[in-house]
Amino acid sequence: MKALVLYYSRTGTTEKLARRISKQFNADLVKMNQQNDQYVLKTVDLSDYDLVFVGFPMMFRGMPDYVMHYLSSCDFRGVTVVPFATFAIAGLDWVDRVLSEVCHGANVELSYNHGVLKRDDWYKWLYEVNRRYYTD
Repeated sequence: MKALVLYYSRTGTTEKLARRISKQFNADLVKMNQQNDQYVLKTVDLSDYDLVFVGFPMMFRGMPDYVMHYLSSCDFRGVTVVPFATFAIAGLDWVDRVLSEVCHGANVELSYNHGVLKRDDWYKWLYEVNRRYYTD
């Protein structure tokens, strides 16, 4: 299984988690770039990947517009998307629905919350990802 960690980080917190996930799953690591509030849409060719971890910081109780715009320009057909987010308070209750709309053709599942007040169990999440995608 070939995996990619595609992420946007504003303060470095999401980047730390992205690097941790990349190392854990031996996945390629790509940062979505934004320069001076301008969209930089050099999208990644996802055709070589089976699994894409999509990471972002929660901003104003939602996904940053830049991330939604970037993801909507990618072709996710045949790819499984596993979202993860960093945040202070809000959770990811809505993210599977939103990413299913934005990541055209993707199967979105196993969202991971990494927040100050609500944090999913990291090891339980790792186990579930391994069980679903890395065992025959």
